[in-house]
Amino acid sequence: MIGNGVVVHLRGLLEELDQLSEAGVDYDGRLLLSDRAHIVFDFHQLIDGRLERTLARKGDQLGTTGKGIGPAYGSKAMRNGLRVGDLREMRYFEHRLRLLVAQLER
Repeated sequence: MIGNGVVVHLRGLLEELDQLSEAGVDYDGRLLLSDRAHIVFDFHQLIDGRLERTLARKGDQLGTTGKGIGPAYGSKAMRNGLRVGDLREMRYFEHRLRLLVAQLER
């Protein structure tokens, strides 16, 4: 179960599911993904890495995994993040994604 309080990198999840299939693990009907789970985007991972490098130069390194989890939770907390359920309506998804990226670029 990947619930509503979780952030998920969808491409990474699909890669893990492929690995399970290749290993002969049948996950059909055993995986539940909440439509309210927030999405980790590649740009969250870029932000995570840049923040860590900036902190390392100052000697305040966090030791993050660089997977974008912190920045994705930041988007969730700021209420500008996108959720799995937003993928149902691509025009809405695209609009919200553009707003999020524009805000992060500023």
